[in-house]
Amino acid sequence: RWTCGFERSNLFAMRNAQGTPAIIAGDSQAIFDRVFLGKGVFSENWLQQLINDHPSILPLAEIEPGFGTPVAAAMEVSTAHGYIDNLFLTPGGEIVLVEAKLWSNVESRRKVVAQALDYVAALTGQDYSSFERMVMAARGSTGLQTLHGLVAEHADALGEPAFIDAVSRNLQHGRMVVIVLGDGIRSEARALAQL
Repeated sequence: RWTCGFERSNLFAMRNAQGTPAIIAGDSQAIFDRVFLGKGVFSENWLQQLINDHPSILPLAEIEPGFGTPVAAAMEVSTAHGYIDNLFLTPGGEIVLVEAKLWSNVESRRKVVAQALDYVAALTGQDYSSFERMVMAARGSTGLQTLHGLVAEHADALGEPAFIDAVSRNLQHGRMVVIVLGDGIRSEARALAQL
């Protein structure tokens, strides 16, 4: 059984809750202390690496129920408009962009929303080959040669031709989920999200 506090924002619902997270299993109980990001090892880079290593912690099903399981494709993906912090693909060819910003970062205000939209603009209209080269360059030499290779082992993965077609359609139409992830949200960014 899980008990936790959270802050979640999306276009349809804004809720705030407070609490102390705890795991209770049988007779044992673990209480968690709040980690303040931006101090010591808990930086934006730490947050990026955390979601890269554990993409299942992203609340993707709550944001876009039709999207599949996110698979980490690359971090620091270079585009004509800057670097995408984290890029994920699903076995069905959906694209997820994540911009990690800490509350203490001055860019966590209005600029982060514009920055995220700028990345979508940079990817929209790209062809599959260009996108694949961009992502694979960010991955470095990992042994994988194709984007499809990232998702091929998943039970619900499309075959390679269907995956390429799905990614291509999503690029052409700018259909992507964009997540701004951080340790808090500034009121300016919240107001933009509500709009």
